[in-house]
Amino acid sequence: MQYDIVIVGSGPAGLSLANSLGDTSLKVLVLEKQNLDYIQNPKPDGREIALTHGSKDILQKLGVWELINKDNLSKITSASVLDEGSPNSLDFESNNLDELGYLVSNYQIRKCLYEKAKNLENITILTENEVKSVKNLENKILVQLNDSEISTKLVVAADSRFSNLRRQFGINTQMRNFAKTMIVTNMTISSPHNGCALERFDYDKTIALLPMVGLKASFVLTVDNNNAKKWLNMSFEEFGIATSELFGNDFGEMSQIGERHSYPLMGVIADSFVKKRFALLGDAAVGMHPVTAHGFNLGLKGADILAAEILNAHKHGIDIGDDYVLKRYQNSHIKLSKIIYFGTNIVIDIFTGNTKFKKFVRASAIKIANAIPPIKKAITHHLTSVRQR
Repeated sequence: MQYDIVIVGSGPAGLSLANSLGDTSLKVLVLEKQNLDYIQNPKPDGREIALTHGSKDILQKLGVWELINKDNLSKITSASVLDEGSPNSLDFESNNLDELGYLVSNYQIRKCLYEKAKNLENITILTENEVKSVKNLENKILVQLNDSEISTKLVVAADSRFSNLRRQFGINTQMRNFAKTMIVTNMTISSPHNGCALERFDYDKTIALLPMVGLKASFVLTVDNNNAKKWLNMSFEEFGIATSELFGNDFGEMSQIGERHSYPLMGVIADSFVKKRFALLGDAAVGMHPVTAHGFNLGLKGADILAAEILNAHKHGIDIGDDYVLKRYQNSHIKLSKIIYFGTNIVIDIFTGNTKFKKFVRASAIKIANAIPPIKKAITHHLTSVRQR
């Protein structure tokens, strides 16, 4: 079997790339080791994605935005960042924008991306299959699957931050274990959130409340690994009381709805995003700490950049797996990724540290950002991916 491109992994980044290459003469294979139901009917996982305007534009271009159930789409109209040791907050308003961003369930985006991809004639989705080995030849790659071998001009790994393909192709990474657990669930509230996304850095935890439709919100709690079990073992009633108290009862009575999910926090960035006839995408290239909500958006951006380079090469009769094509993708994507990745890690170190110096720095940072409008404007642009005048 021969394909032009093999995409390994059917997550949002992988399916976004596949959709971007739809309705072309390129023959694309998407490989997924899970069964069909896993991508056809993804289960709620507690993760609500804060989409930027840039990500919305990409999903609109793919024809996926229109498939999202707008009854479950929440608009983020403002955001506040608070520090436990400071009376000040860093507040962002939508101003000339209708909203800062949008909150959409991760599983809903995944489902819509699959619904679009499954109807594209040049896209084949093969489930319950995985790459056993690869052999890189001069003008193609031989990919050994469970019980067959295929050839392709280009392999794209979108198979998680623990990518097996990345290891097979010998790409080194910088990994960071944050030794923390993120606990997420949905809550009902009795006092309105008014579309405000709230994040507060306490000395022993980080809490966030993200606005959902009506009197509902996504609750995100990040704690040290040794404190996670206490929160996970609480009854629904105990959890509701504890979360209400965390916010000083500003949102009234809070009650958990749905399951409580937990995720260990691990950051990773690859030293290179490409190798001969091979590219990394999504979390396989850069897996972010969720504190700045950039990971998902960065994955969509990377898929958009890679698709543009592939389509441009294909249009001009250039080998889509050529080093020239892949290096253009890397040059466009890796610099931004490194800035966001390491910048996020600096924010984490400063805003979760308990030393007197770090407490002083974060309190000062909030004051400075509030006092100097251009800084605040730049941060807003970074959060929304919209260029403001």
